[in-house]
Amino acid sequence: MIQEMGLTVTENFISLVIKNPVDHTKLRENLFSDNSISEMSFDAMNHRAKEMTNN
Repeated sequence: MIQEMGLTVTENFISLVIKNPVDHTKLRENLFSDNSISEMSFDAMNHRAKEMTNN
């Protein structure tokens, strides 16, 4: 993951996973079957950023 997306993005993704524990494998299979891991991570970080600005 670090090689694909870089250290900072990987740390952000791990932080999101820890804060919002869900079965990401099932989530990806059911909702994001057409997206790459990079796209899913980017979408998750954008969603979290929007949540943080709304609070």
